[in-house]
Amino acid sequence: MTTRIGLSGSEKAVPDPHRPGYAPAALPVANSERALDGTLNTTWVAMKRRWHVEWRLLTAAQHTTLWTELIRQAHLSWQPPEGGTYAVRVMSATWRRTSAADYAVEADLEEV
Repeated sequence: MTTRIGLSGSEKAVPDPHRPGYAPAALPVANSERALDGTLNTTWVAMKRRWHVEWRLLTAAQHTTLWTELIRQAHLSWQPPEGGTYAVRVMSATWRRTSAADYAVEADLEEV
């Protein structure tokens, strides 16, 4: 199975995330502003999705493709394994070489 991530319209197919390390979450986001006299002017509450994603046992080509997308300075289109398409920003991303031929990548994605 594969998921897709990248600039909208030109997403790249990458392997599904490693399941034990994959953690989707929904977090509330709220804000309010007050006038100088203390009256509440604005309040809003929304839910944002976040994903902690790990890819393991990536080949060099898969690693390069995935890492190129994750380090873009742009919002990305993300199609997670559970379905749907979301505009996300990369909060953090790291990679490491796990053996002579394998790579692992971890990233935290947040819905825009």
